[in-house]
Amino acid sequence: MKDTLLPASTSNTIPAPYAHGYLYGSSSYALADAPYPADLIAAARAGTLKPNDDTRQNPSYALAAGGVHLHRR
Repeated sequence: MKDTLLPASTSNTIPAPYAHGYLYGSSSYALADAPYPADLIAAARAGTLKPNDDTRQNPSYALAAGGVHLHRR
């Protein structure tokens, strides 16, 4: 992929430009199969629920789904 990089393991920055990742509520509801709180459901039904910018969320909770395979030529 052109213009794609994997930052050093000592870095927690994302070089610009980058795509943002958004999430409604929290990933913990899906991971724990927990019901969404009443206020979150009410906001979703009312059309007022705003997504959180979770771009900098650590994907390691998803195990291999958050992994990166580094292939050098």
